Amino acid sequence: MRTLVSPWAEFGLKTWDPFVIIDSVLERIIDAVPSCDGASLELLSSGNYLIYVNCAGKIKPFVGLTVDIKGSLSGKAMMTGETQISTDTFNDPEVDRQACEITGIRSMALLPLRYNLQVFGVLKISSSVPNSISQSDAELVELLAEFVALAVGSLSELSTLAARYLSFAQGHGNTIDSGAMAMEVIDQFVSGILAPHATNKLEKRKDVESLFTDGKLNIVFQPIVDLASNKTCSVEALSRFKTDPYRSPDLWYKDANDVHLGVELELHAIELILKQLGQIPSQVELSLNVSPDAIESFHLGELLDSLDDELCHRIILEVTEHVEVEDYAQLNSILNRFRKRGIKVAIDDTGSGISSLTHILEINPDIIKLDRSLITNIDKDPVRFSLANALVVFAEKIDATVVAEGIETKEELDTVGKLGINMGQGFYLARPAELSELFKNKHL
Repeated sequence: MRTLVSPWAEFGLKTWDPFVIIDSVLERIIDAVPSCDGASLELLSSGNYLIYVNCAGKIKPFVGLTVDIKGSLSGKAMMTGETQISTDTFNDPEVDRQACEITGIRSMALLPLRYNLQVFGVLKISSSVPNSISQSDAELVELLAEFVALAVGSLSELSTLAARYLSFAQGHGNTIDSGAMAMEVIDQFVSGILAPHATNKLEKRKDVESLFTDGKLNIVFQPIVDLASNKTCSVEALSRFKTDPYRSPDLWYKDANDVHLGVELELHAIELILKQLGQIPSQVELSLNVSPDAIESFHLGELLDSLDDELCHRIILEVTEHVEVEDYAQLNSILNRFRKRGIKVAIDDTGSGISSLTHILEINPDIIKLDRSLITNIDKDPVRFSLANALVVFAEKIDATVVAEGIETKEELDTVGKLGINMGQGFYLARPAELSELFKNKHL
């Protein structure tokens, strides 16, 4: 895929690096336009999408985000060559709604960038507040857009030099034999020097996108056992990725979050999991790991709304710690809607950090899952024992069920029993497996 990416050249000659200058320009745009709290440079790729190559202000973390030319206001600015304004992105059918939700942009102006009379990208000023960006704001930034276009245009000169180098190499025995591969080499040459940061992020995004293809994501299930009856009461669905080389799920989800595909990957996994719900015995509940961002996404509601009430009563949402919750009132509003349909809420990884404890206080869960780090060697460590005991007492006060995760020895299991914990999960009890294998397990 051919891409044009940006910034932060690392030759050591940063005083003339065009993208360092653009970073400074974007920051000063935010200072100059009081209603603006974000600014970005979006460049056109040959893949028919625009890439955020420089960002400042509230949208600074979103370098590498892409929007399709079709179905976005950025694309409209590109195709028409005219400034586009959206006063409220939540009610504007022309914007890329997903990109606006990810970045938090509520109003914006998009100014086409020209070099040698050709439009090649967009300069965007934005605000997290609706009805903030006006026509007069856009006019103020138009002159700066010309300056940005001139700076970015220097990249095309560097690309020409790279093409001359490639032609020379081909004439001296280079094995490259296709135009597409030649253009890829040019892009790698230029972007690898000018923009290692953005290039790496785009490569990471491409790797994550490959996980959505058939067969890359496999689901396994680990039993959660009633310690008194030794029977499985629920199963936790876990992602496993078939990639070479193998990488653990936590690393893949971290990369997905880094390139703003974390929620999409979570929902892809949940969709695959729910397709198998009918194969799970009717007396067994299903536990789904869900981040707060995924809970607040419209698409999770769609997936759960597609289930009948009987199936909803078998669903447990385990709230994970992928991101910090900014608005617990909004999160609880959504969770309460799910609870009305019989869905239970669990807090995962309790005892591993501040976030899980905050989740408990704010969400008032039905289930508290004690993290493996708390259960490991609990039979030998009085500090772990005391902390677990305190959480068990607290759970009783709020009428929550406690599950001990990561039980790997008989001694840990016996100690968990002494604490009055009735539910357990871990390799000593049962390992994760596909459903067809779990049915052979003695606990089922």
